[in-house]
Amino acid sequence: MNILMVAGRVPYPPLDGGSTRVYHLAQQWSRRHRVTIVAPQFRPLDPAALAACAQSMGAELHAVPVRRAPRWARAWRYLGQALAGEPADDRYPEVMGTLASLARTRAFDAVELEGSGAGLYLAAFAGLERRPRTVLVFYDVMWDWWLRQLREAPRPVALARWLTYRVYEPRLVRSVDCCVFMSERDAELVAAAAPPRRQFVVPVGVEVGPLLPLPDEPEVLFVGSLAHLPNQQGVRWLLQEVWPRLQQLVPGARLTIVGREPPAELVERARLAGAALAGDVPDVRPYYARARAVVVPIRSGGGIRVKLLEALAMARPVATTPLGAEGLPLRPGEHALFADGAGELAAAMARLLTDRVLAERLAANGHALVAREFGWQALAARQEQAFLMES
Repeated sequence: MNILMVAGRVPYPPLDGGSTRVYHLAQQWSRRHRVTIVAPQFRPLDPAALAACAQSMGAELHAVPVRRAPRWARAWRYLGQALAGEPADDRYPEVMGTLASLARTRAFDAVELEGSGAGLYLAAFAGLERRPRTVLVFYDVMWDWWLRQLREAPRPVALARWLTYRVYEPRLVRSVDCCVFMSERDAELVAAAAPPRRQFVVPVGVEVGPLLPLPDEPEVLFVGSLAHLPNQQGVRWLLQEVWPRLQQLVPGARLTIVGREPPAELVERARLAGAALAGDVPDVRPYYARARAVVVPIRSGGGIRVKLLEALAMARPVATTPLGAEGLPLRPGEHALFADGAGELAAAMARLLTDRVLAERLAANGHALVAREFGWQALAARQEQAFLMES
């Protein structure tokens, strides 16, 4: 098959969930199919590095440099999109032009849209004599994502975006051939509003490493993009309310936060709290190797928490909120510790830092679960069925 993937960003380096997913699925599919990736490029990247990335995936990569319009122009465009029932996502003309050119000159069998925002590019395939099979991947159900934001912090912008996505995403579901969801919950949520013609549940996968021994030092690690609003909110809560309680329970405990594009306000909060904060790092594995435990302090948002799967794949015990583990087949006390409030989460982290037997048991169980159910080869084969016509 000839497969086109429309991604939200260039999958280099593949650090966040979406980029990691595109990178590894392309790598798997290119062994059997021809894979082309089109993605906006937001900052200058080394051409040699991009070529090496494409070669590693075995795919043809179109990294399309885009220019963000002035704020007033974006506001005007967003208003027009809102009136048309579309979300305030950037639809870059440079990307649209590349897709339209490829659609005219290539006979694609399938187009995979990475996230509902990528649905804004469907117009590039309109009017074709033979439209390729279209597959929409829901990393998050954005109307549910914004509803949770609205409940967490009621603001007019959250209300407006929730209403817009509540109209846009069901309409988009009806216009594609197949939908792919990260969890059964997301699939049921969308099906109740707009049943897809066909659907699959295929979560994000991870690379599973060896079962690493746990260090003795009481270091707690958080990993996640700090450009992502739920991560910002979670880290802010961690620093303000959870971390002081843990320091009382385990004097000498250390906290390391790793995440790209940290806001200056979070950098300052981390400094005042005595936590180490690293922004863009080339490799997170050394941070996991040093960590005795991983915390996932998420209280808003949706979708699958790749950071949690990554921690389990690195054989690190996890303390998480129930929302942080939503959509994953984790059993409390068997694969991770679950905690709701700040005091409960601090107590769970303290247990992981002081009870080696518990920490090692959770790490081994979580590692085995991820190796069994979230390997890329199996997930790629499962999602590949979305490209096939229903028998």
